[in-house]
Order: sequence, then structure tokens, then C-alpha cells
Amino acid sequence: MWVLKGLALGSAIFLVGTVAFFFIAVLRPVKADTATRLSVLYGVTFANPNFWVALLACLALGVCLLASWPVQIQN
Repeated sequence: MWVLKGLALGSAIFLVGTVAFFFIAVLRPVKADTATRLSVLYGVTFANPNFWVALLACLALGVCLLASWPVQIQN
């Protein structure tokens, strides 16, 4: 059960990081009267190998954080 909780924590960390990255890298530098194409979003996410490395790192970080938590997990 702690593995699933760790994966959920890692997913939440990744989601917050992705939203922050979108805001800082894609949406913030765009002028008010312009639009962002879907190809730009695809290019900075699915086509970017760093995106997948960050996903794996966040999932591993979530599992490691929950596994090393000092409070004993009760059944």
C-alpha cells in the first residue's frame, strides 16, 4: 500500500512541477493577443526526453520519501 501512496505523491509532485513549467516556460513569455499552438505544448512535454526523466524521478522520489518516513505504518 505504501508503494501506491508513494506513486500518488510522486504524481502530485510531477503535476505541480508540470503546471509551473508550463506557466514559466510557455505561457508567461507570450504576449496578451497571441495564442500558443498545441505543437509547442507537445514539443516541451511528450517529445522532450527531460519530461520523461522528470516523471520517473518524481515517481521514484515519492516512493523513496514514503518508504523512509519515520512513522510506522499501521495495518
